Amino acid sequence: MLYPVEIKANIGAAVADALERLGNPGGATNRSIWFAEDRDGLANGELRLLKGGVIIRVRSGEGHDDTTAKLRPCDPTQLQDGWTDAFDRNGVEYRIEGDWSGPRHTLAASAVSTFGQGSQAQVGGTPLHEQALTSGQTDFLAQCAKVPVSVSNLIALGPIASTKWSDMKVGDVEVDAERWIVADLDFLELSIRAKPKDHDKAGDFEARARKHQARLLEAIDGVGLQIAADTDNKTQRVLTTLAGLAHQ
Repeated sequence: MLYPVEIKANIGAAVADALERLGNPGGATNRSIWFAEDRDGLANGELRLLKGGVIIRVRSGEGHDDTTAKLRPCDPTQLQDGWTDAFDRNGVEYRIEGDWSGPRHTLAASAVSTFGQGSQAQVGGTPLHEQALTSGQTDFLAQCAKVPVSVSNLIALGPIASTKWSDMKVGDVEVDAERWIVADLDFLELSIRAKPKDHDKAGDFEARARKHQARLLEAIDGVGLQIAADTDNKTQRVLTTLAGLAHQ
């Protein structure tokens, strides 16, 4: 089965300088983000969920709030009956897509639930509140995650200040852009999506997605920006920082 691909690039320059090169775009959406980790793992200096390929994210702010239960990297064999195809029902939007950043090409499966604005705000370093995950999301984790997830044992880490722009122009490429700020970290990620067409063969779609990736990188270079040298994804770096802050 062919899945859509989200193609990402993290910018290596100072974010304020990068945004200036991109014309200081307006029309942003501002939110706060928290990630959840296992309490016992944190006590032992471990990011057990992240290591096990589980990401639990909470966003609160403008527009609406949402929570995401994600498996990344995800092996398709993890996806049990009922979780092998995308759907939107019973309060869960479920999607499966490729996640590409440079040479790192993985698969991600995400169950997203949406809530009223301001309802999901968390306090960093405290237990994740009981309403953060829906029953559909907990079923997804119970059936498909490689590691056990005890919702009652999760700690919220954050907040991260998120600013997101949609359909920003980088050269002649339309991208989504998101800035994260927490502690001494400041990231800017640019992303585009490639979708399979009817009757696509796997090799044809992968070749087209690689062309999209090359076009994104060329557009970034064309406006005088560079890709970050650090190959760790921003979730890894942010969670490592937040876990350290939680122990201070």
